[in-house]
Amino acid sequence: MLNFPAPYPDELVYGILSRARVRFCVTSPKRLLSGVIGSRSVISSVNFPSRLNDFTSINSLNLPSPIDLIYGHTLFPLYSPFLPENRRLECLNHMQFKSFGSVHLASGYVASLIPKLHVMRACRDCIEEQLNTVGEPYWRRIHQIVGINHCCIHGTPLVNIQPYHSMQHRHEYFPLQTQQIETFSPQILISNPKWLDEQVCWLLYRGEQQSLSFEQWTNLYRYLLVKNGFAKGCFCNYPLLKEAVESAWSEEWLRSMNLFPNETESNWLHKITRKHRKSFSYLEHLVALYAIQKDIKLSEVMDRGRSLVKSNIKTVKLTTFSKTKMRENQKIWLNQVKQFGAKVARENGYGGTYLWLYRHNRDWLLKINNKYKRPIPVVNNRVDWKRRDMEIVRALIRIIDKHFDDVSGPRLSIKWLVSQLDTGTSVEKYLYKLPLASIYLARYSESITDYQIRRITQVMIMTRPNILPRWQILRLSGLSDERMTQMTCEFLDSLLANFWALRGL
Repeated sequence: MLNFPAPYPDELVYGILSRARVRFCVTSPKRLLSGVIGSRSVISSVNFPSRLNDFTSINSLNLPSPIDLIYGHTLFPLYSPFLPENRRLECLNHMQFKSFGSVHLASGYVASLIPKLHVMRACRDCIEEQLNTVGEPYWRRIHQIVGINHCCIHGTPLVNIQPYHSMQHRHEYFPLQTQQIETFSPQILISNPKWLDEQVCWLLYRGEQQSLSFEQWTNLYRYLLVKNGFAKGCFCNYPLLKEAVESAWSEEWLRSMNLFPNETESNWLHKITRKHRKSFSYLEHLVALYAIQKDIKLSEVMDRGRSLVKSNIKTVKLTTFSKTKMRENQKIWLNQVKQFGAKVARENGYGGTYLWLYRHNRDWLLKINNKYKRPIPVVNNRVDWKRRDMEIVRALIRIIDKHFDDVSGPRLSIKWLVSQLDTGTSVEKYLYKLPLASIYLARYSESITDYQIRRITQVMIMTRPNILPRWQILRLSGLSDERMTQMTCEFLDSLLANFWALRGL
């Protein structure tokens, strides 16, 4: 059995697999996945890798436990403190087993305002140290964090090295090579307060801890706003807090992170100072906390949040009412809910009845509403799907024309063709609304048999006028008898039989 490379401190799981690819001299991404994880369908992920249980069980000699891998070699520690405890445990379970991308949704990564990082980055000084200490460079997770543009250790600007696209390279793990960094120069980046680097480093290395609840986060922000003079009675003094955010952080950096506060009620800064009903990203919390109190530490904030108890629920004395009025309102509301549903009934002039029942007999009201729940069809007219369908077909025609004569190109599968589009993810999700694109992809996409025959054809063109033995053709084309389809096998046998017949053998 090959000796699997042990992880270096602060190395990504992505980096461990990329070094294993170099050490084992594996050129096929799926062959690497099959050997080290036991599945050929694993999708590479820089942030939240999955199937870590299989990964550690197969390579148990040199790898820590799955939980240690998650908190020591992924970016999940940036998100876990700000998730509810049940959601944090759910994400941990997704990362240990087959998740189908669920951890990206459950962690809030997909819906976050923070822009996604589509390039792998590194620090020149860190690479030089790695070469001197361990003899090879590797991807560090501290360099792949959105919002951190400089190395937290050396203070030098990070260099964009390897583009990362989950659609085009779904199973690929690219190693960090010293030749790559020599061809790139650091970009002119916006400097951040050193406080941000310190708090992000603390999040990465804090280890597994229980997270705060939404109610604790709500009480914590209320406490901080009152303590630092950003409260106006029982509410947040939003203009004052907005001014503090703009003075603490540069406008250019806030806009690049999609965090520049505005006056709308749905703005993230408004929501984070109100009752928490959803999670916020690490960058939203850090921007708000630094504006509220410059010398604050996230470790002290988390400890303070754990000490906050649940707020007392105020009891409201209900007014007296007659049973006759109760029966009348219940009868009216029941007839309307059966006919229209709760939401439509409220909007059609029965909002007062709803409000009266909610105040005097809420349990009955919620039970009836849930019993006669009626889904409201939502028609989205923001997109002209017919026009978009035509545009996508034209783009697909250009892509296929460009690669049609390329015998050595990749397989023109539906997945690959869609990944070449600028809106590939949207097309893949709403393909059922694009009938022309669906028909075009089904007609002109390349099947496995077509691709295998094209690979054999490429080998025949490269070796002409000679004909190699059958086993050598299979090796050069990357095929085997087990992986070839029946039609491909018949094509190759017929081709070789015709050739030897012409030679008179």
